Amino acid sequence: MMKKTTKRLIICSLMVGFMQYGLSTSFIEASPRNGDQQQQEQYQKEKERQEKQGQDKHRQEDKQRQNEQRQGQQRQSEQRQDNQRQSEQRQEQQRQDKQRQEQQRQDQQRQNEQRQEQERQYKHHQEQQRLEEQRQEQERQYKQHQEQQRQEEERQEQKRQYKHYQEQQRLEQERQYKHHQEQQRLEQERQYKQRMEEKRQAEQRQHWLYQKRHDWSHNAYRDNNWNRKDYFYDEPGPFQWHETRYSTHERFPSSEYRMERIYDRDWNDRFPGLHSYRWHDSDRYNQGYFWYQGQRIRDAVLFYDDGDELVAIGFNHGNRFIFLRDDHEEYHHNNNDSFVLALALLLLVS
Repeated sequence: MMKKTTKRLIICSLMVGFMQYGLSTSFIEASPRNGDQQQQEQYQKEKERQEKQGQDKHRQEDKQRQNEQRQGQQRQSEQRQDNQRQSEQRQEQQRQDKQRQEQQRQDQQRQNEQRQEQERQYKHHQEQQRLEEQRQEQERQYKQHQEQQRQEEERQEQKRQYKHYQEQQRLEQERQYKHHQEQQRLEQERQYKQRMEEKRQAEQRQHWLYQKRHDWSHNAYRDNNWNRKDYFYDEPGPFQWHETRYSTHERFPSSEYRMERIYDRDWNDRFPGLHSYRWHDSDRYNQGYFWYQGQRIRDAVLFYDDGDELVAIGFNHGNRFIFLRDDHEEYHHNNNDSFVLALALLLLVS
């Protein structure tokens, strides 16, 4: 590549020189009137120029030869380095081949040792497995024997439990039979007592029907303002018929308990022959509750006769004035008598 470039430079220099020489010749011919001295000077300049070009050419050729020599030396040095590197690579390859062969030999030896170890372990495992199977078979036989023995014990236990169950069932049947006999006897006694109690209550009812009671024949208790209810009311809760006020105070000894006398002429005119007392229930001092048809009565009027005996009780229930008498009769006051109802509400609520 450098040689071709050098040749091209030389050819270009020659062509430039010839062209300048031609131009100079043309100039001399075109100016015949110039002197020889001028031609001589031009010739001398051209010659010097050509010599200079020749020197430049020689210098370039020398420089090119030096470059070529230097490049040749460099190529030789590179080739020597390449040869040395290739030699080192061959030596390294040979060393690696030897190491690889040694490694392969060691691997092969290690594989042989591992294979032998595996065979030994396999034989040992086979032996252990055989011993384990023998042990498991012995355990299975032992467990089977234990299971058979347990089943036999369970059968014996079931037989014993069955006998015990039969015995318990027999005893239970005997107990139930005795209990049934006892229950029948108690039921018969209860029924007998119930019949006797019913008989006693009937006799007591007949006794109350014919015993001493207040005279309710006054017209105030027979007018159209009263409606009789077909209901037998025995003992009115915590009170007792024909009980005196003194006895009532004795049964309710608390100092807070008291009955207030009602001093009202209109009220007393509507209940002739009776003395009215306001009564109020309280959890602090009463020893019994006064109930009527499932409702607790808190306020009531107790009616006493001239002998100071309890003969009637009055109270409000369902917007009606209820009047209980000692003849076991119950009366409701009609709502058309608004004065009595208002007065009862006033007396009971106040």
